[in-house]
Amino acid sequence: MRLQLTSIALIAVLSACGGGGGGSASSTSSTVTIAGAVIDGYIEGAVVCLDVNGNSACDTTEPKATTDSNGNYSISYTGSTTGLHVLAEVPTSAKDKDDGGLTLSQAGKRAFTLQAPAPATSSTSTHVTPLSTMVSQEMVSTGSTNAATVETQLKTRLGITSNLLNYDFKASTSTANTNAAALAGAITQAISAAQSSLVGSDAFKTALGTTETATIKAAAAKGAINLVMKNVLPQMVDKDTGGLSSTVTTVSVMEAATAVASSNAKSMAVKSSAPKAENATLQAFVDGIVVGAKSSSGDYYDESGVRVNGSWSGYQNALQVSFLKVKADLQSSTEARKVLVNKKWYKKYDDGGNHYLTSSGWLPEAKDLPAAPIGDCVSALLTSKGPTQIICITKYDYSGKKVSSLLKDACKDIKGDSISGCSDDTVFPANTYSYTATLSYDEEAFKMFVGTWGGYGSGLNPVQTTLSGFLTHMKNNNQQAVYIGDNCNVSVKVKSFNASTMSGEFSFADSSSYTCSNVYLNDDKLTYSSTATFSLKEKAGTKMVGCIQVRSATRLSD
Repeated sequence: MRLQLTSIALIAVLSACGGGGGGSASSTSSTVTIAGAVIDGYIEGAVVCLDVNGNSACDTTEPKATTDSNGNYSISYTGSTTGLHVLAEVPTSAKDKDDGGLTLSQAGKRAFTLQAPAPATSSTSTHVTPLSTMVSQEMVSTGSTNAATVETQLKTRLGITSNLLNYDFKASTSTANTNAAALAGAITQAISAAQSSLVGSDAFKTALGTTETATIKAAAAKGAINLVMKNVLPQMVDKDTGGLSSTVTTVSVMEAATAVASSNAKSMAVKSSAPKAENATLQAFVDGIVVGAKSSSGDYYDESGVRVNGSWSGYQNALQVSFLKVKADLQSSTEARKVLVNKKWYKKYDDGGNHYLTSSGWLPEAKDLPAAPIGDCVSALLTSKGPTQIICITKYDYSGKKVSSLLKDACKDIKGDSISGCSDDTVFPANTYSYTATLSYDEEAFKMFVGTWGGYGSGLNPVQTTLSGFLTHMKNNNQQAVYIGDNCNVSVKVKSFNASTMSGEFSFADSSSYTCSNVYLNDDKLTYSSTATFSLKEKAGTKMVGCIQVRSATRLSD
């Protein structure tokens, strides 16, 4: 199976079999007692409940308790806990034991919300922590009910070594506990910053369509955890140690979370009203599904198979979709990448392909290796030497839902102008589903797109053949180092570089005032205001320099 997209989520109007998935919670109506502690440090004064209706708020009708001075709580529920989560609302009047008796407000901290998967049977170790919150968020977003499986997948994907569930990392000061506590604390800081940003965002409130305080707080809690999980957390983890990256600080984490929340306020409000996620079954792969769509520019093949290109591309800002279909035996699949040009669909031209770093060096992505089912997901080798990519599909039923509950600004074109005859209040017909495809790997994966052209560094004089030489040349000449991104790239320069330590700092251009078609023509007018540090990384004998920031990333290698 071949799938090139790294972040995909789009509507597919398909009728596919819905799915359940292995359960980790009870299905009978017995009484379950759930107890444990709320831990960042031990939190006193947190309101803990079983979120029976899944609205990310502790309602008056739900079983709840307030934590004591050691963070302990205990609640009971009669009924099935399948798919339910324990919620901890931590107000600014609560006390973190690490703060020596101060309330969060007195310690300069903000309110936040944490989660943990509800246990199948009575438990005294259902600790609600930033680490358990990661598992709950993944389960909610994918529709999974198997907490143990999700925990394993998350640890593999993020490179985390500590347990995530039922883990009291404050019980002792062992090295493992200390490292886990540092990561947990950084996650809390990110969640609190994002949650505060959303609660105070006019764009978020407007998109929610309500001024009701409880609804806004609940939606902000849900949105903050989602954003931190998807956009901030992957950058916080040092995959070499499995703990918190040494470059992460309280300030950097909170700034990153606030920036992400601010730029995604409207979309988070839209998602808060979206249908509950369900596990999609393997049938969704067999039926076929649109796995990605976006505005795209590039070249294409006409009806006779001839490549069409213009002065710099054959089309600009056209709709591109990828359609994935797997044969019933899961031994092969097809992925069609099409672009809509002048009201006709054409095959997209790709001027290169993906390569993956393996034990045998960089190998091109294979297109004909067999796939295999993993529960309701599908796995496939990307090259004969790995890595293995795992693709899971989550299904959402939008039948009878308004378009505005799925898409923000659905009735505006790429310039932000309103589209005549379009209404956000249009209701989806019956049997309309949205699918989200989640990609993960069985190991830390490094991907590089290799084009058929020379690249941005081919015109250097003298030509640089090593990574160190390339970075040194770019720093000394204050030249444009690389363009990164997709269709509308961002210009990057090397601000500083130390050849002995193979570390330094990139600066990123602010091209927000330019369009994709003219950004290359205005390099002399760009302001390089955003920065990110980079350092040496070595895998399979290959040296790489990588950097990551909130919305930009690049990787160079020898």
